[in-house]
Amino acid sequence: MALGQPGKERVLPVKEGNKEGNKQRAFYLHLWEGKSLKKTLTRKEARAFRTRWEMVNAAERAELRTTPLDHKLRQLAALMASVPSLGWTDALADEEAEVRARWNRLRAALNG
Repeated sequence: MALGQPGKERVLPVKEGNKEGNKQRAFYLHLWEGKSLKKTLTRKEARAFRTRWEMVNAAERAELRTTPLDHKLRQLAALMASVPSLGWTDALADEEAEVRARWNRLRAALNG
């Protein structure tokens, strides 16, 4: 199986620092068939990484600004329609009850 094929690769969490206590940050990039690849990023590489993600985020924001409203509403409707199949009904109901209670407290505070 080639590197990058789904099912065999998983990303590991970031590990801050190391046992010697120096300020380097070790990033575990991938676990591939039981072997971890560990690479310490230099300051320059970390800045380049951050810059790339800033560019990605800027492109995503620009795309979202130009997306037509009807398309966004269709996406929202599709997400809301998928709530039961994703098992979110109970969690959303709990959150809704909390939000209603907050609104009631605000109304009571406003009306004295």
